[in-house]
Amino acid sequence: SLATELLQSQGWPGGPLAHADLWLEDSDAQNIHIGRVRLGGTEGPTLQDFLSLRPYAGGRRVAKRSGGASSVRWSRRDIGPPRWPGRWGWSGTEMTSNRTIAAVVLAACAACAGSKDNVDITKPVTGAEASNAEKAYRRGLSEMKDKNYLEAVRYLEWVRNNFPYSQYAALSELALADMSFDRGESGTAATQYQDFVKSHPSHPKADYASYRVGVAYYEDKPSDFWLLPPSNEKDQTPIRKALDALQRFVLSYPKSEWVPKARDLIAECRDRLAKHERYVADFYWKRKAWKGAAGRLMALADTYGDLENGKVRSDALWRASEAYRNLKDAADERKALQRLVEEAPGSEHVRDAQARLRQLAEAPQTVPAQPKSEAAPAHPSAPAPISTVPEPTSTPPRPSPTPTEAQPAKPAGPRR
Repeated sequence: SLATELLQSQGWPGGPLAHADLWLEDSDAQNIHIGRVRLGGTEGPTLQDFLSLRPYAGGRRVAKRSGGASSVRWSRRDIGPPRWPGRWGWSGTEMTSNRTIAAVVLAACAACAGSKDNVDITKPVTGAEASNAEKAYRRGLSEMKDKNYLEAVRYLEWVRNNFPYSQYAALSELALADMSFDRGESGTAATQYQDFVKSHPSHPKADYASYRVGVAYYEDKPSDFWLLPPSNEKDQTPIRKALDALQRFVLSYPKSEWVPKARDLIAECRDRLAKHERYVADFYWKRKAWKGAAGRLMALADTYGDLENGKVRSDALWRASEAYRNLKDAADERKALQRLVEEAPGSEHVRDAQARLRQLAEAPQTVPAQPKSEAAPAHPSAPAPISTVPEPTSTPPRPSPTPTEAQPAKPAGPRR
């Protein structure tokens, strides 16, 4: 209704389309009065002026007649182009539309109206909670349950800062981490859980915080949104961090009640990482980069070979041997095939691997020739190479006398 009245009113100098700017006076109040919102610059009319709540004419307040109607006499200065330029390059011509002005006004009104919901978290806690850590902590949990997160932060921070030696200070730290996790701030939550474990390693809930570090990292995993590439083709850093944190938790707290859930997440993380390694190996394979494909496949067999009842190891070793065959690297191919026969005897590739090993045994052992590296052509501006052979001179040097030849006598010097 405010935007409609703004666009339909004709009492604003120059019309509503002549003022593309919006200026808001600084105010510490939570509810901004419409008299503080100005259109067109710091000296322009306010919304209150424009809506005829206080008549405005070219910067002058206009007195009302006895009948209540505004008595406004327009001058050439009043109806002419505004004296102030627009903030986005407006040069006095009409460059905005009704829809643009409506959007600007609605955004300003929404910003002013939304400020009343702000909570000052630095405001001191008063009442019974101010001197009682337990009551302030309970109040913070209640606000967090009702999703009043700013109020919850205010009470929990109050407990942590003003009662540092109370048991509720540590519980408040943990509650703040839980609140960050519930709000979807996984990275912040993981850091807060880690800080709790470092600060309170012997706390009864230290195992819970350590477990939640891995969970927070796992929640930051790549998504499988259908418009984007599959998650196994994306960066797996959050999954690697989650796997590392969960494995450290299981080793540090083997008797914790959270260990079964941690083991399930560990299996899920390893499965995701194995799919990523297989994707990278396929990427190299399609481009016939056999060395890169073989390296990824061998790493897949070493790290995640136990997945799918050992099928990951057998398939990875077989494909790695094929990559080495394409590289004509018989030694590494033989090693991959021998590992396949020994470590996956029930694999479907065992017979083929044994047959290939017999072929390699019957083949003559030849050392692959190392390709000669050709010297790169020298740059025209590069200095000529220095040769170790002495350059020929105009007169050949006199050969040194042999031991059997008579040595020439030295000229006698002048006598003193």
